[in-house]
Amino acid sequence: MAEASNTPSPTHEFRLAVVNHLEQNGMASALGRFFPGVYGGVSITKRMNIYHWAKRRVDLER
Repeated sequence: MAEASNTPSPTHEFRLAVVNHLEQNGMASALGRFFPGVYGGVSITKRMNIYHWAKRRVDLER
């Protein structure tokens, strides 16, 4: 059984800030600014998360 992560989940405000940055500056810039030092498989996961957040932008703005 996997242990629970001690890392808190991102807030709607954080997710919306990432999505706004993505739209203005692109994915590479968003990853570099909000997830510095992330590379490899983790960066792929973060990229997929960001695209998912962008798709749910309306929900984040509520």
